[in-house]
Amino acid sequence: MSIVKFNQDSPLQKIKASFLDDTIELTPKQKEVKEQIRFAFTLRLKNKYSPSQAVEFLQKEYGCSQATAYRIYQKAMYVFGEIDKTDIKAEKVVLREHYFNLYQLALKDKDIELAKKILDSYRELFDFNIKENDIDEGKLKAHEYRIVIDKEVRTVMREQFKTGVVDFNAYPNVEDIEFKEVDGEEEG
Repeated sequence: MSIVKFNQDSPLQKIKASFLDDTIELTPKQKEVKEQIRFAFTLRLKNKYSPSQAVEFLQKEYGCSQATAYRIYQKAMYVFGEIDKTDIKAEKVVLREHYFNLYQLALKDKDIELAKKILDSYRELFDFNIKENDIDEGKLKAHEYRIVIDKEVRTVMREQFKTGVVDFNAYPNVEDIEFKEVDGEEEG
């Protein structure tokens, strides 16, 4: 793994920082993007639009293509955070409080059966079945892979890079191998 040092922020990082620090000067184009980002996030947060509704509205408002509207939306989620993930966590907190209040009322009324049902519903809200020992620490560690290339292959690569066209079939000792597409999490 190598560490890359950037000499300056990307335009999007600069825009993100400008939401926290008003002294950061933005170019006119960056100011326009900042306004688009603010507008897209407002559509989601205050107007409660779904992601697809927000994209449609962005297309109408800015007269842009669907791809551009999706880019604006993605920038907004990068700058402010994915709102759907935040909503789920917030809803769990609210549900937890309501379950606790209901549980207290049931105990106060000495309705033990109802209190047990409330606790069962509360337990379903969280996954208490995960044990610390079930976590595979090997998946959490960073892995370093070293790729060793033959001298012959390096020579062919250098020659092909000069022309700009790379033909992997021209490499010596290269063979096709089977592979398996992996979607999402690997099963282990």
